[in-house]
Amino acid sequence: MELDELKSAWETLSIKMDKQQKLNSKLIEQMTNLKYKNRLNAIARPEFTSGIICFIMAVVLILNFGTFNTLLLQIFGGLSVLFLIVLPVLSFKSIQGLQTINMSVPTYKNTLKEFAKQKIRFQKLQKLNIFLSFRFMIVFAPVSVKLLAGKDISQNITLWLTVLPASVIVLFFVSRWVLRHYNNALQKAEELLTEIES
Repeated sequence: MELDELKSAWETLSIKMDKQQKLNSKLIEQMTNLKYKNRLNAIARPEFTSGIICFIMAVVLILNFGTFNTLLLQIFGGLSVLFLIVLPVLSFKSIQGLQTINMSVPTYKNTLKEFAKQKIRFQKLQKLNIFLSFRFMIVFAPVSVKLLAGKDISQNITLWLTVLPASVIVLFFVSRWVLRHYNNALQKAEELLTEIES
């Protein structure tokens, strides 16, 4: 009789332990998912904010397109609108890939593989974004001056030889800083996933 009671108690304890282990695994997975999302928010929030600003600027350019009275300004204005729409879309797509990683796949090895794939995609899209940003700056400078000051400086040699190169240099250093910040956030997210696997 005592042996039967002991077996029953053992089975009950075993079932409780299994439930506890499943609950702990689920809690760890939820906490990891939350921490991972928080790490990515360091990238997503500024990108979302700058994307909204780009879309607003594109609308402003479209609404004021009639002020561009030369063919060169109209071409630059059209290209500026295109850049202001394409650049945020590229950013949103690259971030979306990182945010859709499934943490509940059968193994963390698969999660790490998916993260590595999306990280490479994100970094490539960000480099393309920076490359396009330099082009955007060139076409947007005369357009913005025309909108803000009412002057057509597309033929101004000073713009092309001094102001624009200085702006490109500033953009270069800002882009490097942003990429370093993003890579740091990605590294922390990857470390979080690696810790769970070990």
